[in-house]
Amino acid sequence: MGLVHRAREWMHRRSGNPFNDRDRVSKWIGRNSWLEIFLMRPLCIIGLGLNAQETSLRWLLFERAKLYRKHPDLKQPLFFMSVREVDNVSEGKQQLLESLGATVLEYEYLDDLYVNAFQ
Repeated sequence: MGLVHRAREWMHRRSGNPFNDRDRVSKWIGRNSWLEIFLMRPLCIIGLGLNAQETSLRWLLFERAKLYRKHPDLKQPLFFMSVREVDNVSEGKQQLLESLGATVLEYEYLDDLYVNAFQ
C-alpha cells in the first residue's frame, strides 16, 4: 500500500500532475518514471490474475481509466492477455477489464500466447 500512497501523491497532489495541471506536465515529478510508463504508454498485461493480492495494480488501472475519461487525447491501448488452461477469465473480470478500456485476449494454451500473441 506504500506504492499506492506514493503514486497517489505523485498523480494528484504534486504540481504538474497529468490529472489536473496539464500545462505543467513537463515538470511533473512522475515524468520519466515507471508511473509515466504505466499511465501514458500502451500497456500489455500478461500473467497476472488481478486477484486480491494485486490490489495496487487494480487501483493503478482504475486511475489510468479515470485519467483517460478526463483527458481522452491521452488514451493509450491496454491489452490483458490470459490463457484458459492457466487462468480462465471470468465474465465479471472480463467486464471489469473492458470497463477500464482493456482489450482482453484469451488464448487456449500457454504455447499459443507465446507463439501468436504479438503477431
